[in-house]
Amino acid sequence: MNKMIRTGLLILLAVSMLLTTATAGEVIISEREKASRLADKAMEEKYGITLLTQEYFNRNTADEGNGRFVVQYWGIEDWGFVLGNYKVVVDNGKVTEITWSHDGEDTSGGMNADAWGNEQILEMLLMNQESGETSQFDEKIQEINRKHGITDFSELFEVPEDERIWDEIGYQNVREQAALSAEEMTRIAMEGIRVSFELTDEQATNLVDVNTLTEEDGEDGEEDEDTEYYMFHGAPCYMANIMLAENDQAKIPGQLRYKEKDGYYWVYINVVTGVVEEIFYIAGIGGNG
Repeated sequence: MNKMIRTGLLILLAVSMLLTTATAGEVIISEREKASRLADKAMEEKYGITLLTQEYFNRNTADEGNGRFVVQYWGIEDWGFVLGNYKVVVDNGKVTEITWSHDGEDTSGGMNADAWGNEQILEMLLMNQESGETSQFDEKIQEINRKHGITDFSELFEVPEDERIWDEIGYQNVREQAALSAEEMTRIAMEGIRVSFELTDEQATNLVDVNTLTEEDGEDGEEDEDTEYYMFHGAPCYMANIMLAENDQAKIPGQLRYKEKDGYYWVYINVVTGVVEEIFYIAGIGGNG
């Protein structure tokens, strides 16, 4: 073999080995999680619903196969009608459809409107921050529900069932399958958050495992990690509860105390493969944290 060709092949092999080694150390993000992030961005672009204003929504990402995911966001509890249901279809890495059950309706008029969008959610967040409770707009929501004869929210739209399953036998079975320790999966969770939510280096260094916090830190204290093992969308998972809290702003009346991406991240890591299956985020300033 020509010496020059042989040398070139050796160089290519060396580069390939370096790339393989680097890739092996990277966090693996599932296609479900990637679809969820694409849906989040589409929600902001079309409806103005940001990570912050998702505070009062549930979210479910259904894998329909062949690279197609359907992501749904719907109002929590009695707020199902007024906040409505958003549906985002992600097909092979591209958003192909996005709709809202209140599309075409008038959302002006603040909380007197029958359909509440981003404007009303921001108002709710601010009211909650000032008072620490949701009762002041709960009454208005109930009034709107009565006006429209809404009593059974399951009839409003098809809402997916909770895909997180926990029971005493189940968590033990999942834990026994774990090829990684809780500490290792927590590190994977933090890296998954950094990658999926595009955190800055400074934000990434400020991520904290909530289970390590105490009442002095403003949390309820250490949780029992046994309860953090679930079957999630059919995969055995550990749920890491991670917090980012960089906000050091003084409280100013009439202004939300929120720094972008501050809040709580619930990260589901496959205990066998280490794949980040899905991440749920909540800012935690709206009485729903």
